[in-house]
Amino acid sequence: MLATGKKQSTSNIEFGAHQAILVVNDESRDSLPEELQHGIVLTIYEAKGLEFDDILLYNFFKDSQAGKEWRVVTSFLDELISEENEHTSEDEIESFVELDYDAFKEKQTQSRPLQFDPIKHKALNTELKHLYTAVTRARVHVWIFDADKEKRAPMFEYFRARKMAKNTTESKEAGVFMHAEDSTPEDWFDRGMELMEKSVYKVAAICFSRGNDLKMAKIANSHQKAQEAMK
Repeated sequence: MLATGKKQSTSNIEFGAHQAILVVNDESRDSLPEELQHGIVLTIYEAKGLEFDDILLYNFFKDSQAGKEWRVVTSFLDELISEENEHTSEDEIESFVELDYDAFKEKQTQSRPLQFDPIKHKALNTELKHLYTAVTRARVHVWIFDADKEKRAPMFEYFRARKMAKNTTESKEAGVFMHAEDSTPEDWFDRGMELMEKSVYKVAAICFSRGNDLKMAKIANSHQKAQEAMK
């Protein structure tokens, strides 16, 4: 629904050169639904240094190396609310983040807070860096889909409580994401060259093909085969 808007067919969703799907690793990419495999699909590592208008972050929490560690976010959110409640003057309140208490009260799951331990929870440090890298690839929209309700809950609840995100079931903007504007051959060529420079040859070949530059697509595929042979 997000990807096609009002269109009925979802068998081959068309993505533009300015949109990408980000996944955690190659295994995550291979497990993508067929409908989502026709666009630019990159691991977060491959996407470093690139920018797109729209990003779909797919199953980041499900495929995350962190598990219960995400509940540290719930503990941090509890602390934010406690700190804000302790201050009464308007000047002090203005210095704190604005919270949506209704969103916090209507949590989808009751995540149990977990106090942060810098030694036990090192995995969370790395995962938060990856999350930061992912969301900052987008100029306009970041959409997050995740199939693991338990692992996603702390961060989803935090985003909503901080008024940083909306649940699409509550938003009238649910159908605006992958309304990909038609990308020109030049757009596809430029994106392909960006990916060539980063040695992401397989996806570069897809971009060149979408721009009808068959020569560059063959060159990119040749580089991909050479890369695989070196491994």
